[in-house]
Amino acid sequence: IGPAYGPGPGRVPGGRHRQASVRLSHPLGTVQAMIRFVHSADWQLGMTRREYLGAEAQARFVAARLEVVTAIGRLARDQRCPFVVVAGDVFETNHVERQIVVRALEAMAATPEVTFHLLPGNHDPLDAASVFRSATFLETIAISLAVLKMLFMLSSNGSTKHAARDFM
Repeated sequence: IGPAYGPGPGRVPGGRHRQASVRLSHPLGTVQAMIRFVHSADWQLGMTRREYLGAEAQARFVAARLEVVTAIGRLARDQRCPFVVVAGDVFETNHVERQIVVRALEAMAATPEVTFHLLPGNHDPLDAASVFRSATFLETIAISLAVLKMLFMLSSNGSTKHAARDFM
């Protein structure tokens, strides 16, 4: 990217970014569309540092990590990004406390106009004991996270359509 002010690669006069666009191949022709989303990874919610932190500091550590999830949702909404991709290690382990799972999903539900796409990682793999298959996760989605059941698709004319889809 060019200098902070003035023209440069990816900039227009006045220092603003140009909107990036992509060409998508589609059976009905080529579609030009801009895709904006927030990418994140390695939240590792439920991580403990008890060997380094006292009980009060550990509680603040957990709360701060969950507050960041809410902030990411607000950032996506404010930047008009319809979705967030969390590319692995949403949770520290598949055996996190129930309260961590519930609070994390509630934090994501705080911005219902933003869809969170959660991908398992090496800390929380999608196996038989996966947190993503736990009763807590599935019950909380059914109650408070219908937003996770939305899929955004680009139509052939470049407009965005919403289609309901089961999460798993």
